Amino acid sequence: MGRGAVEGPQGARSRRLREAMGVCVTAFNSIHDEMAWLLEHLPAGKKREQVEALHRPFLALLKRYPPPASAAGAATEPEEGGAEAEEASGDEPA
Repeated sequence: MGRGAVEGPQGARSRRLREAMGVCVTAFNSIHDEMAWLLEHLPAGKKREQVEALHRPFLALLKRYPPPASAAGAATEPEEGGAEAEEASGDEPA
């Protein structure tokens, strides 16, 4: 958390840390997703080996610090329009 030019009050330290953590998580997830996509689409060769080598530390971090249960559950929940789609098709929810 550097001390760059700041406009206005900095706010509470806890809020700044939360925001910084959110930015880091977003960056981590984006890079991880890009690497996973590359590994699915790259043919065998030197570039693929480089991406695999870069991907291993990400996998180690995920193993060491698994996502919270709430984050894992959010990925498996149905989309918001799910109940409306059932009603539109005439199916009764069980």
